[in-house]
Amino acid sequence: MVFETQGTTDAAKREEVKTALIKGIENNQKYSVMSNSDLMQVIKQQGFQTGDAFSDSQAIEVGRLTQARYICVSSLNTSNEYEYRLVYKLIDLETGETMEGTNVREKFRDIDFYTFVDKIAESKLFAENNSKSDDNSTTVFVCGCEIQKQDLPKDARIPFGWRLPTLKELKCMCENKGSIGGFNFGKYLSSTKKDGDSKGINFQFCDEVFVMGGASVRVVRSQK
Repeated sequence: MVFETQGTTDAAKREEVKTALIKGIENNQKYSVMSNSDLMQVIKQQGFQTGDAFSDSQAIEVGRLTQARYICVSSLNTSNEYEYRLVYKLIDLETGETMEGTNVREKFRDIDFYTFVDKIAESKLFAENNSKSDDNSTTVFVCGCEIQKQDLPKDARIPFGWRLPTLKELKCMCENKGSIGGFNFGKYLSSTKKDGDSKGINFQFCDEVFVMGGASVRVVRSQK
């Protein structure tokens, strides 16, 4: 179940975010999204107004009444006309707790708003919950490979059996950075080169860039 996106931005942009979250979740075949009419019926029965800013506790209450297993809540805020802050997460209604790795916080510029929303809609949102990671593990299985949860320390050698991710793997890692964890918003190095120059991904916007030096490194290895 996906609730209305809350926040201080205009309703049209918040609706764009909600629609993108629904599409991203539907792309991940692990989940099916409850219809908006079912959600609105329960909200009306409980006496909530659709314009109310739902707290997590209210959303959990409504979600349980619809017999959903999970709810997705989100907010889109801005302190100025140039930068947005988006937060979204998945809550397990059996425990009332936010599922590990789903609490995603992003910042992006106004000019990148629709590009960013499109990336959410095209992703397999919360696909990390199909991974084989556990709470005590130092690695996670996402994007078809095993990924370290922490960046390689500066000037450290790549450990035996590990490698740099391909550009395609690195882009997937960026799209799932909330579930993997530990990333910064700078450039990350891939094993892919073009015309002799290394390519990487800018982890703020998940776009491809050339890396001339000073990039972060996250190592991976192929799944066995």
